[in-house]
Amino acid sequence: MAIKISFINFKGGVAKTTTAVNFSACLANTKIDGENPTVLLVDLDPQSNASLWLLGKTRFPIRNEHQQEKTVFRMFMDMFPREPKNFRFKDAVVQSVVKDRHGHDLVPTLDLLPNTYDAIDLEERMMTHQGVLDYLAKQLEDKEDSYDYMVFDCAPNLYYTTINALLFSNFYIIPVYPDFFSRAGVRVLCKAIHERYKEYTKFATEKPELLGLILTRIKENATLDQGRAVDLESELKTLIAQKYVSPDAILFRDDNGDPIYFNDSTQIGRSIESEAPTMFYSAGGSTIQTYKARMQTFTNKVLEEIERRS
Repeated sequence: MAIKISFINFKGGVAKTTTAVNFSACLANTKIDGENPTVLLVDLDPQSNASLWLLGKTRFPIRNEHQQEKTVFRMFMDMFPREPKNFRFKDAVVQSVVKDRHGHDLVPTLDLLPNTYDAIDLEERMMTHQGVLDYLAKQLEDKEDSYDYMVFDCAPNLYYTTINALLFSNFYIIPVYPDFFSRAGVRVLCKAIHERYKEYTKFATEKPELLGLILTRIKENATLDQGRAVDLESELKTLIAQKYVSPDAILFRDDNGDPIYFNDSTQIGRSIESEAPTMFYSAGGSTIQTYKARMQTFTNKVLEEIERRS
């Protein structure tokens, strides 16, 4: 059965999609017991940035109306009466999505279930329809044996598609910029997820646990203000004491005990334009190399945490 992880923060601009995409690619490229795990990245954000990034302008569904049938948008639309039931997972999933410029597979075990901008209208439709909160689970539960991991890049909100992902996830990870507003946002988000789970338990296939917080968007070439990390951990301890999150929830740290963090960088932006994850961007110099090393460390720590809790 697949282990399912949601990346979520309802505060925008925290590199949620950048982190989810690169984590998925790094995970699929990391040997576990001598094998590369199979990973399905599901783009649940109507901004569709993960899809546009990995598919590029030529493969992105908005350019072809027929291709829009092969998206998360169509998967959810199929639940409404009088909608044509056109979604087929086997047709929609983009296998071995990451290619080099010659079309060769860079990460053979990473698949993508893409989205499209049309999904911006989904939430309004879902408000008037009963039984929508376990629809994602119903669509993907028979695919769990085909993947070792499913990663959900959630929208920056806590509406119906995001709740679908959380109620189907084993864990969630919050990318966070360590300022006052983000600390407050983490508190509100974790409490809201706890309350949504209590309210919608009957729709849940899993109880989503906060795996941890990962620090992002630190200024380019800047080092982390350790005091900010301490403040976040203090917030996390409060949430644990109030039983809003798992007692095992952590701020991700490396083997030296230092917080893992990702710098913001124009070079990261250029890697996105290359239509491949930053993990496979060949240019960029030391900034990109540092990012790659930290992402591998983060991925290893996620795996360790999952193993510790199993």
